[in-house]
Amino acid sequence: MNPLRRPTLAVTVVVFFLLAAACAPGGDAPSGPQTATTIAPESTTTSPFSADFRVEIGTVDRPGEFRATLRCGLGEEATGYLVDLSQQACDHLSTSDDARRLLQEGPAADRACTEIYGGGEIAQINGTLDGVAIDVAIDRTNGCGISDWALLQPILVQPYDLARQNAAADCSAAVAPTLARDQGELPPVVSEVRWAS
Repeated sequence: MNPLRRPTLAVTVVVFFLLAAACAPGGDAPSGPQTATTIAPESTTTSPFSADFRVEIGTVDRPGEFRATLRCGLGEEATGYLVDLSQQACDHLSTSDDARRLLQEGPAADRACTEIYGGGEIAQINGTLDGVAIDVAIDRTNGCGISDWALLQPILVQPYDLARQNAAADCSAAVAPTLARDQGELPPVVSEVRWAS
C-alpha cells in the first residue's frame, strides 16, 4: 500500500466518526425512529384586566342621584345600581378598547361636537382602570357627550333627564294647587262634570 495514502484513510475515518457523533445525541448511534423537537416560544405574561372605581350620576342641581362601585379582575364586585350588572359591566370594559381609552384619557378636547342637547345627566367616574388613575366626567349636553354616554352605557344608568323628571314631578297632580270651588253660576250638569274629573 502506498504510504502517502494512509494519512488520507485515517483522516476519512476520523471525519466519519466525528459526523456520526455530531448526529447522535450524547455521541451514541441513533436508535429507533427520531422525532423533531419543537421549541415553544417564551410565553408572554400579561397582567389581567382590572378596574376599581366609583360612579355618581345626577344633575347640576341634584348630584349623586345614583351611586355605584365596580371592581373587575379576580372576580367581579359591585354596589349600588350596578350590583346585579357587575359581570356585564366588567365584560364590556375588558373587551372595549374605546371605553377604556375614554376612561383613562378622558374625552378629547379638540373634538367637533354637534349641538344636540341629550339631557341634564352628569356621570362622574373616579378610581383606577388597569392601574391607571381615572377621573372623568361625562354629560349629555352635546352630540359627543351623548356618544360617550352610549359607549359607557353598561356602567351607567339608562339616559334620563333628572331636571325634566323633577320638573314633571313638581307639576304633577300630586303637588298641583287646589282649585277654588267657587266658579260662579254654572249649570248643575256642567258643575258635576267639572268636579268629577
